[in-house]
Amino acid sequence: MSEIEKMKRYIERTNIKDNSDAFCMRSRDVVTLLTYGDQADAIMLAFDYGRAKGYRAAKAEVKHG
Repeated sequence: MSEIEKMKRYIERTNIKDNSDAFCMRSRDVVTLLTYGDQADAIMLAFDYGRAKGYRAAKAEVKHG
């Protein structure tokens, strides 16, 4: 399994409510990123992965005090 596949699985296995208003990339953000190259998919994946990591960290902190 590639590192990309591992990241995608991690995101999918993290139960996060879809709070799109607060945590999604806006269309203008994607357009801006596209002007710097064609790596939008990688950037959005990195954002989702970071969000999943942060969510799990916060959840663990609440659980363990």
